[in-house]
Amino acid sequence: MPNVKGEAKIKEPAPSQKPNKVGYIIAVVLGLIIVVVLALFFILNSSSFAKRWIYLGEASVSEDALQGASFVVIRDRSDASDYFYDVDYTVHDYNLRFSNDYLLVPFSHDCDSALASISDVRLTSISDDGAAEIKFTFGQSIFGSYYCTTETQFILMEGKKGSFDKIKKVNLDGAEYEISNNEPPVGPTEYIAEGKLIWSEDGYSASNESYEIFDNYNDLNDYVSKKRGYESAMFSEEDFLEHDYIVVAVVQSDCGGSVETVGLVTIDNGVAHVNAEMFGSCGPCAPEYHYYAIPVQKGSTQKVKLTYETVNEYRCEPDVAYKPVIYLYPTKATDVSVKLGAKEKLLVSYPTYIDGWRVNAQPNGNLTDLDTGRGLYSLYYEAENTTTHGMHDTGFVVKGSDTASFLEAKLAELGLNDREAEEFIIYWLPQMQNNAYNYIYFATGEEASENMPLDVSPAPKTTIRINMEWKALTAPIKVKTQSLPATPTREGFTLVEWGGTIL
Repeated sequence: MPNVKGEAKIKEPAPSQKPNKVGYIIAVVLGLIIVVVLALFFILNSSSFAKRWIYLGEASVSEDALQGASFVVIRDRSDASDYFYDVDYTVHDYNLRFSNDYLLVPFSHDCDSALASISDVRLTSISDDGAAEIKFTFGQSIFGSYYCTTETQFILMEGKKGSFDKIKKVNLDGAEYEISNNEPPVGPTEYIAEGKLIWSEDGYSASNESYEIFDNYNDLNDYVSKKRGYESAMFSEEDFLEHDYIVVAVVQSDCGGSVETVGLVTIDNGVAHVNAEMFGSCGPCAPEYHYYAIPVQKGSTQKVKLTYETVNEYRCEPDVAYKPVIYLYPTKATDVSVKLGAKEKLLVSYPTYIDGWRVNAQPNGNLTDLDTGRGLYSLYYEAENTTTHGMHDTGFVVKGSDTASFLEAKLAELGLNDREAEEFIIYWLPQMQNNAYNYIYFATGEEASENMPLDVSPAPKTTIRINMEWKALTAPIKVKTQSLPATPTREGFTLVEWGGTIL
């Protein structure tokens, strides 16, 4: 076999690729942009001296505790107890979180102007020498100085830990006061027209109409005059040349928190859809009615549908009986003692529960705390719910958008009157109406009393207790429809209680 010597083939290395200079430059530029954006974010975020502000009347804060100081910084619950008359109520009602700091500033303003309510407060800067600059914005009122008070009032501003450490003085002599231009704020809803606040009143005196529609200045003026005894200086006859005005009563309470903005979203087949943006929280608050006037195109509106929308993120904890409130309706003025049979489950109460509540109850439901003399409209508590263990075999599955009408019908069937049902709905609706569906079960009678027995003296002749247990659903489920008890007839001394638990 011949010895054939072949030529060796040497594999040459693949030519190296030249770096893509254009891609490299683009990557570097994008990286720099990201770094700059993040830096600006943190700079701007750190320059936000206050996350939110809270108005506190003179009855909430012990002015003497400030000893004439122009400000105090509250860093923990111990600090809060030094300055608030009722620290439990204030901390819970305003959702104070001591992972943040709070700047408490006393102030007053001139009552000779039309400035009525604070619409915004900003801590705009802190100078090198520690002087804090504050800007107040006020809304106008048809009543001008009627709502104004020269008593010392307070603003509580919430900021990150350490936000207020550099402050050495707050000089309000140079504070900027201006009247709001009523421009709609940037928010989750775009409004065709924004409403003007024309008056507010508490739940006892409120007329409670859901809405009124006015097509001329004189009728609106008469309406306001009859309700409050003042003419509507906020409007003129020229305002009605192109517009009618809706007046809606927006209820501020509990999980509704505080009213942010009320405005017209759309008009559909003569129905004006009005939305009230609320800053939501979990906690006690007596209901207040805020009346807003909203312009609509002339002749366009025959009915009004009012919805509530929460604009902040919050969550009430599960397995808690939230906001059970107890109403008392004796046939005549009566001193009543109410004791909770499972005090160890209590999480919060108002008035503060020690060994029981002692109140003087009037037939219309108004209460007077016999220990403090304070006027009340109900007795409030929250407690652990240890008797609920998830969904039941029966109940109701309701579209979120149908929640309000469903509750109106079922609460009437269960025995609540219009006012009680309204307070129930405005507490729970903000958490339920935007869900795809809700599972709802009503614990009543002995079932509702199992978790928290009541000892009431004198004993009521009629007792209505309702605890709604519910869960948000992303899709409908099949459950057997719950059979509700017959609608009770209110006879003699009547006790009513409602609350709810998130499953």
